[in-house]
Amino acid sequence: MSSSNPNRTHFGSNLKFLRRMQGISQTELATTLSISRNKIASYESGVVEPKISTLMKICEYFQIAPSIMLDQLISDMNTEVSLESDNKESISNGMNDFIKQTNEMTKVLDGYKTFFDLQKGKEEYHRNANLYGSLHDMLKILESLIQSNWKLIQSIHPHVGEEE
Repeated sequence: MSSSNPNRTHFGSNLKFLRRMQGISQTELATTLSISRNKIASYESGVVEPKISTLMKICEYFQIAPSIMLDQLISDMNTEVSLESDNKESISNGMNDFIKQTNEMTKVLDGYKTFFDLQKGKEEYHRNANLYGSLHDMLKILESLIQSNWKLIQSIHPHVGEEE
Protein backbone atom coordinates (compact mmCIF):
# COMPACT_ATOMS: atom_id res chain seq x y z
CA MET A 1 0.00 0.00 0.00
CA SER A 2 1.34 3.41 -0.80
CA SER A 3 0.94 6.74 0.87
CA SER A 4 -0.92 8.04 -2.20
CA ASN A 5 -3.77 5.59 -1.57
CA PRO A 6 -6.95 7.72 -1.54
CA ASN A 7 -8.75 5.15 0.64
CA ARG A 8 -6.91 5.69 3.91
CA THR A 9 -7.24 2.95 6.47
CA HIS A 10 -7.24 2.98 10.26
CA PHE A 11 -3.98 1.01 10.30
CA GLY A 12 -1.79 3.74 11.81
CA SER A 13 -4.20 4.67 14.59
CA ASN A 14 -4.82 1.01 15.37
CA LEU A 15 -1.12 0.18 15.43
CA LYS A 16 -0.44 3.01 17.88
CA PHE A 17 -3.42 2.01 20.05
CA LEU A 18 -2.45 -1.69 20.18
CA ARG A 19 1.22 -0.92 20.81
CA ARG A 20 0.35 1.37 23.68
CA MET A 21 -2.09 -1.15 25.11
CA GLN A 22 0.78 -3.63 25.18
CA GLY A 23 2.90 -1.02 26.95
CA ILE A 24 5.75 -1.22 24.45
CA SER A 25 7.72 1.49 22.72
CA GLN A 26 8.08 1.94 18.98
CA THR A 27 11.67 0.76 19.31
CA GLU A 28 10.69 -2.41 21.17
CA LEU A 29 8.04 -3.25 18.59
CA ALA A 30 10.39 -2.54 15.70
CA THR A 31 13.06 -4.77 17.20
CA THR A 32 10.57 -7.59 17.79
CA LEU A 33 9.26 -7.38 14.22
CA SER A 34 12.71 -6.79 12.65
CA ILE A 35 11.74 -3.48 11.06
CA SER A 36 12.98 0.04 11.70
CA ARG A 37 11.55 2.29 14.40
CA ASN A 38 11.13 4.96 11.72
CA LYS A 39 8.81 2.62 9.82
CA ILE A 40 6.68 2.14 12.94
CA ALA A 41 6.57 5.92 13.45
CA SER A 42 5.63 6.47 9.79
CA TYR A 43 2.86 3.88 9.97
CA GLU A 44 1.46 5.36 13.20
CA SER A 45 1.48 8.90 11.84
CA GLY A 46 -0.27 7.76 8.65
CA VAL A 47 2.56 8.93 6.39
CA VAL A 48 2.79 5.48 4.80
CA GLU A 49 1.04 2.15 5.06
CA PRO A 50 2.85 -1.16 5.21
CA LYS A 51 3.44 -3.71 2.50
CA ILE A 52 1.11 -6.69 2.81
CA SER A 53 3.87 -8.88 4.27
CA THR A 54 4.54 -6.32 7.03
CA LEU A 55 0.81 -5.89 7.66
CA MET A 56 0.46 -9.64 8.12
CA LYS A 57 3.46 -9.76 10.48
CA ILE A 58 1.99 -6.95 12.60
CA CYS A 59 -1.49 -8.52 12.64
CA GLU A 60 0.00 -11.84 13.69
CA TYR A 61 1.97 -10.16 16.48
CA PHE A 62 -1.14 -8.45 17.88
CA GLN A 63 -3.37 -11.45 17.07
CA ILE A 64 -5.87 -9.37 15.14
CA ALA A 65 -7.51 -9.86 11.76
CA PRO A 66 -6.13 -7.66 8.96
CA SER A 67 -9.67 -6.58 8.06
CA ILE A 68 -10.21 -5.22 11.57
CA MET A 69 -6.75 -3.60 11.60
CA LEU A 70 -7.52 -1.76 8.37
CA ASP A 71 -11.25 -1.11 8.41
CA GLN A 72 -12.27 -0.48 12.03
CA LEU A 73 -11.05 2.04 14.57
CA ILE A 74 -10.15 -0.33 17.40
CA SER A 75 -10.10 2.35 20.10
CA ASP A 76 -13.82 2.90 19.45
CA MET A 77 -14.70 -0.80 19.74
CA ASN A 78 -16.29 -2.28 22.87
CA THR A 79 -15.92 0.69 25.16
CA GLU A 80 -19.11 -0.09 27.04
CA VAL A 81 -18.80 -1.95 30.31
CA SER A 82 -21.48 -4.59 30.83
CA LEU A 83 -23.55 -3.24 33.68
CA GLU A 84 -27.27 -3.41 34.35
CA SER A 85 -27.77 0.26 35.14
CA ASP A 86 -28.49 3.63 33.64
CA ASN A 87 -24.83 4.54 34.07
CA LYS A 88 -23.69 2.51 31.04
CA GLU A 89 -23.41 5.52 28.75
CA SER A 90 -21.59 7.70 31.29
CA ILE A 91 -19.15 4.87 32.05
CA SER A 92 -18.57 4.38 28.32
CA ASN A 93 -17.98 8.12 27.85
CA GLY A 94 -15.68 8.16 30.87
CA MET A 95 -13.71 5.25 29.47
CA ASN A 96 -13.37 6.98 26.11
CA ASP A 97 -12.08 10.08 27.91
CA PHE A 98 -9.68 7.92 29.93
CA ILE A 99 -8.32 6.36 26.72
CA LYS A 100 -7.90 9.79 25.11
CA GLN A 101 -6.14 11.17 28.20
CA THR A 102 -3.87 8.13 28.38
CA ASN A 103 -3.02 8.64 24.70
CA GLU A 104 -2.17 12.28 25.44
CA MET A 105 -0.06 11.31 28.47
CA THR A 106 1.81 8.83 26.28
CA LYS A 107 2.55 11.58 23.75
CA VAL A 108 3.86 13.84 26.53
CA LEU A 109 6.03 11.01 27.87
CA ASP A 110 7.41 10.33 24.38
CA GLY A 111 8.25 14.04 24.02
CA TYR A 112 10.03 14.22 27.36
CA LYS A 113 11.96 11.02 26.61
CA THR A 114 13.13 12.51 23.32
CA PHE A 115 14.13 15.74 25.08
CA PHE A 116 15.96 13.76 27.77
CA ASP A 117 17.82 11.70 25.17
CA LEU A 118 18.88 14.86 23.32
CA GLN A 119 20.27 16.36 26.53
CA LYS A 120 22.48 13.36 27.39
CA GLY A 121 25.27 14.38 25.03
CA LYS A 122 25.42 17.98 26.17
CA GLU A 123 27.81 19.44 28.75
CA GLU A 124 24.83 20.88 30.63
CA TYR A 125 23.61 17.33 31.25
CA HIS A 126 26.79 16.49 33.17
CA ARG A 127 26.79 19.80 35.08
CA ASN A 128 23.19 19.20 36.20
CA ALA A 129 23.39 15.44 36.74
CA ASN A 130 21.19 15.55 39.86
CA LEU A 131 18.47 17.48 38.06
CA TYR A 132 18.51 15.12 35.09
CA GLY A 133 18.59 12.14 37.45
CA SER A 134 15.39 13.43 39.05
CA LEU A 135 13.87 13.97 35.61
CA HIS A 136 14.76 10.40 34.69
CA ASP A 137 13.09 9.12 37.89
CA MET A 138 9.94 11.14 37.17
CA LEU A 139 9.80 9.79 33.61
CA LYS A 140 10.02 6.25 34.97
CA ILE A 141 7.12 6.95 37.33
CA LEU A 142 5.05 8.47 34.51
CA GLU A 143 5.88 5.52 32.26
CA SER A 144 4.78 3.09 34.98
CA LEU A 145 1.52 5.00 35.45
CA ILE A 146 0.82 4.99 31.71
CA GLN A 147 1.53 1.27 31.47
CA SER A 148 -0.92 0.68 34.33
CA ASN A 149 -3.52 2.75 32.50
CA TRP A 150 -3.07 0.69 29.33
CA LYS A 151 -3.37 -2.55 31.32
CA LEU A 152 -6.61 -1.28 32.83
CA ILE A 153 -7.91 -0.26 29.41
CA GLN A 154 -6.98 -3.66 28.02
CA SER A 155 -8.80 -5.43 30.85
CA ILE A 156 -11.96 -3.49 29.97
CA HIS A 157 -11.44 -4.05 26.22
CA PRO A 158 -11.17 -7.86 26.23
CA HIS A 159 -12.15 -8.20 22.58
CA VAL A 160 -9.64 -5.76 21.08
CA GLY A 161 -7.37 -8.54 19.83
CA GLU A 162 -10.09 -10.99 18.81
CA GLU A 163 -11.86 -11.46 15.48
CA GLU A 164 -15.56 -10.76 15.52
